[in-house]
Amino acid sequence: MRVAIYARYSTDKQERVSIAVQNENMRAFIRKQGWTEVGAYADEAITGAVIALRPGMKAMLASVERGEVDLVLGDELDRLSRSQSQTPMIFERCLFLGVRLHTIAEGEIIRLHVGLKGTMNAEQLATTSRKTRDAIAKRFRDGQNPGGLAYGYALDFVPDARGDRIPGHRRIVPEQAKTVTYICEEYVGGRSPHSIAIELNDRKISGPRGGQWSASTINGNKARGTGILNNRLYIGEPEHQRQTYRKDPETGVRRAFANPDDLKQTTSVPHLRILSDALWERVKARQEAVARPSADHDGDQPFWAKQRPRYLLTGKVLCGVCGSNYSKNGKYRSACHAATKKGASACTNRLTVRIDELEEQVLTALRDDMMQPDVVEAFVAEYIIERNRLSKQRDSSRDERKAELRDVTAGVDRLKAAILKGVDASLVADELNRMGRRKADLEAELAAGADAVPPALLHPRLAQVYRGKIERLLDAFEAESGRSEAQELIRSLIDAVVMTPVDGVLHAEVRGDLATMLILASETKKAPKADAFEVRQVKMVAGTGFEPVTFRL
Repeated sequence: MRVAIYARYSTDKQERVSIAVQNENMRAFIRKQGWTEVGAYADEAITGAVIALRPGMKAMLASVERGEVDLVLGDELDRLSRSQSQTPMIFERCLFLGVRLHTIAEGEIIRLHVGLKGTMNAEQLATTSRKTRDAIAKRFRDGQNPGGLAYGYALDFVPDARGDRIPGHRRIVPEQAKTVTYICEEYVGGRSPHSIAIELNDRKISGPRGGQWSASTINGNKARGTGILNNRLYIGEPEHQRQTYRKDPETGVRRAFANPDDLKQTTSVPHLRILSDALWERVKARQEAVARPSADHDGDQPFWAKQRPRYLLTGKVLCGVCGSNYSKNGKYRSACHAATKKGASACTNRLTVRIDELEEQVLTALRDDMMQPDVVEAFVAEYIIERNRLSKQRDSSRDERKAELRDVTAGVDRLKAAILKGVDASLVADELNRMGRRKADLEAELAAGADAVPPALLHPRLAQVYRGKIERLLDAFEAESGRSEAQELIRSLIDAVVMTPVDGVLHAEVRGDLATMLILASETKKAPKADAFEVRQVKMVAGTGFEPVTFRL
């Protein structure tokens, strides 16, 4: 029995030794059962609610998918997952692949465990979250720090009767307080947050958490009370529960949602005031004067955020100096976002480009240069080598399973013969059941392998087919009727266009996924599934400037 063990603890406030304790318990259990450990996986200080955020769990599931594991062992079911949606997913995936799920606390996991324990674990998460929110709210009502530190403040040491620090007390940082006041005074004087941010960066004044200043750091979101211009703590009246965070169940990413006014709480901490009421009111007055509608009343994205990219390369153009996106900078030109929004201290690339001209260069490269003969030959050679390697690997694995099936079948026959000769069946029942399950698993694996889809073949005229499809795509892109669909297809060919200044001239480096040729060369109308081709991703790097771009491996 090949066993993969998995251990986890939730937060960085728990002991790291927890992983070692769980592993020690599981290894003792494995020795007692006579099993073999083939892998140990762990996640430290990571929530058990979302698999996407757990590299250890993802690595273990990948090992299960590769057929390297017969049984997954955990200390308790809540170490594997505490989510009502994720726990069944792990269980069903293991069940589908013929892998058993086992914990020391619950034994072999069955659907009853998944339903009951999954619900109990999810409820424990909700209870812990509720108690945490209540404790934070009480700390806020007592005038203490509910969590996190706004710019302009630091933790303060306030001792209790025994000399121990009372948590939650803050003090004003004078230098940062001066910066807060300066920002507000400059803003009400007519300056934009953008120009203020650039000046602060040029003066080497560190922003919140030591980072760079930007317009969004100053502006924030008025409805949610974020940003320098909206933090009521600066007038000694902090707000609590301004927004609610909810976790996307698919991605695990937390998203903020503004709370209605009746849920917000306000308290008074006059000793933390930085701004005068008069200056604060002038800030609010200017915000109202320059405000413009940015979203629908229901909180959805503004209408322009729902539109398709206007240009083919929207979101694809990156700065080669700092890695930021190129964004609109004037009517026709684009520039490095960091350089224009944060100043030279963030990025020195001040060169701009006309996106329509860059787009024309990239389209020309797609049509004329991407399918050079040497590129096709190199790709085909690498594809064949990789296909042969994977084929040999599958054949070897299949032969091993056939040999194991013969041994297991012979073992089952010997045990049956022993029972027929009078051996007490209860003495060999467990071993016979184990070998029977293994036999069924091996037969299923071999049957699945026999039904596998044969390797996809390269089209004999790959280059010509590719060129023809590219030509039709470009023709559709130029025609109004087919432009939208063609634009999305062409964008899928391009990973990024990196703009790097060299001797005062911008040079373009186009990056694309060479494996996409297979999709375009396919004779079917639909793109193949992600697992239809077992090829290594070969990246193509193109060009040295706005001269005719040369694609090469």
